[in-house]
Amino acid sequence: MEDYHRLLKSAYLAANNADPNVHIQMAGLTWWYDSERGREPYLLRLLQVINADPESRQHNGYFDGISMHIYFTTSTVWSLTGAYRHVLSQFGMAGKAIWLSEYNASPRRDPAAAIGAPFNISLEQQADFVVQASALALAAGVDRMAVYKLYDNHFVPGQTEPWGLVRADGSLRPAFGAYQQVMATFNGRGNIRRYSNDAATLITGGTRLVLWNDTFEAGEFLIAGGAAEVPVADALGNQWAVPTASGTAVIDAPPAEKIDMDWVVVAGPVRFVTLPGNPQRVVFRSASGAERQLYP
Repeated sequence: MEDYHRLLKSAYLAANNADPNVHIQMAGLTWWYDSERGREPYLLRLLQVINADPESRQHNGYFDGISMHIYFTTSTVWSLTGAYRHVLSQFGMAGKAIWLSEYNASPRRDPAAAIGAPFNISLEQQADFVVQASALALAAGVDRMAVYKLYDNHFVPGQTEPWGLVRADGSLRPAFGAYQQVMATFNGRGNIRRYSNDAATLITGGTRLVLWNDTFEAGEFLIAGGAAEVPVADALGNQWAVPTASGTAVIDAPPAEKIDMDWVVVAGPVRFVTLPGNPQRVVFRSASGAERQLYP
């Protein structure tokens, strides 16, 4: 802790001496490594050391932002962003930049790059995770984000974990197209919001909605306020139109696939929905008929 404090301090002071407009981003943080060992988060412990440095306040705490690394589990993108922001706020640093500098769900079940490892993710789940994590991060106010990684370089079949949006042979995984959809959907949109209950999540970006089921039970989204037909797409690029009846479109909400973990790792398949205006009402209806309002 003390060593990284000294490194960060030296780098910040030297860089700002050369360029007062430089941006110093803290190295990537992983939450669960500390949590599994019963320790307080690294960021909290580091900020305690920085806060004890009498010169730190006049030098912005020696950093301008933090970087998060979040993998595999959809729901943790929202919760961990909030957790890190809470730690910053305890030291009067709530205004620091937050970057999601690494996120992905390695598709261990890619037939072209299969590997036996925990978190037995499919290609389809990787694509859905890229969309879900991106949408949640933007709604949580993340300033920048980057998928790890673009390309599976130095790949050894059966030994190397597959992470890339592009395989080692240059072929594209479905997540590549999913990332393109993220950019097309959210680029330039300044009011991205999250609506959620205990069963489903909705992200709004103007008249473009992104929805998914957060449970292992199939359901439906009931969306009021669309046109005669509502355009729908999934993370894989498939597109179709859903007719409205009495002003409401009923869109399928497939369940999350249960893999080798007990919890919902990657949430259910994404549904992109395009409306002529803001929806009047969005409801998630489970297979049992129970309805839970998502919006407003």
